[in-house]
Amino acid sequence: DVARYADTFGYQSDVDTNMWPWRDWVIRAFNGNQPFDEFVRDQLAGDMLPNATQEQRLATGFNRLHRQTNEGGSIEEEFRVEYVSDRTETFGTAFLGLTLECSRCHDHKYDPISMADYYSLSAFFNNIDESGLYSHFTNAVPTPSMYLYSGDQEAEHEALLNAIVEKETALAAVETQAMEDYAAWLEEEEAEFPMLSPQVHFSFDGVEGNALESVVGKAKAALVMGPEFGEGVSGEALLLKGEDGFDLKEAGQFERTDAFSFAVEIRTDRHVPHTVVFHRSKGETDAGSRGYELLLQDGKPTFSLIHFWPGNGIRVQCEEALALDRWTHLTVTYDGSSRAAGVTIYLDGVAQKVTVIRDGLKKTIKYGDKNQPLSLGHRFRGIGFKGGAVDDFMVFDGALSAVEVQYLMNGGHDSIAEIFSGQDEAAQQTYYLARVSKKVGRMAKRVARARVEEHQFIERVREIMTMEEDAERRATYVLGRGSYENRTDEVQPDTPAGLLPFDGAWPRNRMGLVQWLFDEGNPLTTRVAVNRYWKLFFGQGLVETQEDFGSQGKPPSHPALLDHLAHWFRANDWDMKGLCKYIVMSSAYRQDSTPRADLQDIDPANELVARGPRYRLAAELVRDNALAVSGLLVGTVGGPSVKPYQPEGLWKAASSKT
Repeated sequence: DVARYADTFGYQSDVDTNMWPWRDWVIRAFNGNQPFDEFVRDQLAGDMLPNATQEQRLATGFNRLHRQTNEGGSIEEEFRVEYVSDRTETFGTAFLGLTLECSRCHDHKYDPISMADYYSLSAFFNNIDESGLYSHFTNAVPTPSMYLYSGDQEAEHEALLNAIVEKETALAAVETQAMEDYAAWLEEEEAEFPMLSPQVHFSFDGVEGNALESVVGKAKAALVMGPEFGEGVSGEALLLKGEDGFDLKEAGQFERTDAFSFAVEIRTDRHVPHTVVFHRSKGETDAGSRGYELLLQDGKPTFSLIHFWPGNGIRVQCEEALALDRWTHLTVTYDGSSRAAGVTIYLDGVAQKVTVIRDGLKKTIKYGDKNQPLSLGHRFRGIGFKGGAVDDFMVFDGALSAVEVQYLMNGGHDSIAEIFSGQDEAAQQTYYLARVSKKVGRMAKRVARARVEEHQFIERVREIMTMEEDAERRATYVLGRGSYENRTDEVQPDTPAGLLPFDGAWPRNRMGLVQWLFDEGNPLTTRVAVNRYWKLFFGQGLVETQEDFGSQGKPPSHPALLDHLAHWFRANDWDMKGLCKYIVMSSAYRQDSTPRADLQDIDPANELVARGPRYRLAAELVRDNALAVSGLLVGTVGGPSVKPYQPEGLWKAASSKT
């Protein structure tokens, strides 16, 4: 309950999250009597341990048990901040016995925890690459996440990844060997210059009715919201208003292992923070952005392939924005490698310098619904290409070379051979390897098959949400009135100085927080822990308000006993089973649970521990009747007939049938 465990997200439609592997880890930890300090360390920072095991990383699911939402209209940053606050407040309640919530919104003269303290503490939990929303249209696991390998799956996956590396290395060797044939090919009088043909090509000329006819490839695109047509690069172009465009189902059904390209003439009259040009997805926040998409962000072309944003996808962005009010030939190529380096963006035939925003694509970018269209100009609950125009939209099922991109930009006025002759040697050689060499082509197919095999395997492996620290620290701010958009002073990771100053030798991350938590100078951690155990056995803690050891909580009924148990727990290496045994072997626990008449009015809640807990099953009763109990259970599945066991004095059967 303290960990707020559940197997659903908790908001609205309450979709399953399948966090039970974390619960099973907790059970294994208790059964194996993992020392309490390690038990807490693994949950708070297991991912940060050197060579962390799968079990240690799994334990950090504790920090991801907060509720999550994907309700329409929800703002990602607002809920990401909510999740950080949840982790912070759960940390305070679970391990410090402190209610931190009030200090999230304001300082209070009677509260020793200030807003600065609250947000400094939250900075420890603010450094993972997470989204504020989960996916409504897919079953993608919100990132960060980890694979839950079973049996030999981890070794099998490693072998498949190694096979890809081996095939890619072999491809590089074949490309080197193929260059021996390159000079001879150049000398051929009738050398062929093949060109990758498009799956479809829409020119937007002479459109009638509600469908676009592809001038190359047998495909139709359905017009959405009746877009207008106007003057294009050659002939007519599609003019867009933000809610209109077209949907195409017969092309563009690409997976992350497929090589593909897009080419389009594009014009925009404005730079806005975010607009979609084309995409194949069911939405952004609603689907975790699964699919591929070309965006303009502040006018900068940005291309992505995504399983779940932000942690499982790749995104690259041009350093320069598009020029306004002029046509630009834009081409995107992707090589099927699931790496950001496999994406190239060309503007007017020139490969652009790009910023890699994410580079971690590991799973499918497709939907189970094969009819999900490739859409241009608009997106469900997205910002369409308002004020934009497109012409000559082409889709290719392969990665175009620089020579072919130049040919497309040239508009076919020169032959591919003429374009080839005008390129530098590196571009010429790349074209030869990609489009002419049969040796390279055969080896490239082997690489593609290896990638598909790994992809098909990893799709069957279960995932679970965990923690994974970002390399660069995310800035944390004090939020005025607790609002995500009201940033004031920036703060660094720190702990409330009123408890125990944070030692400068400790790293200012979750691992350092664990060191602070279990430092001998911190009296709260062990007191809060033993108080929870005491409550499990006696029904209430020595501090009745186990979640509030602060000034607004109830003082301990037996301060010396609380300190004694706290010291015992630390001195005995945080032995959880040992603490349980120490409590149940005590005279206090072994007392008769019958209330004394002289204490019924004075101490009805048994705060003085003058009797044993009333709901306890006596050890003697369990021992003497163990055989009868086991016989009853066996009898229910066809074993020997045993008289039903009824513990004398605990309850009476209502009838012979009960």
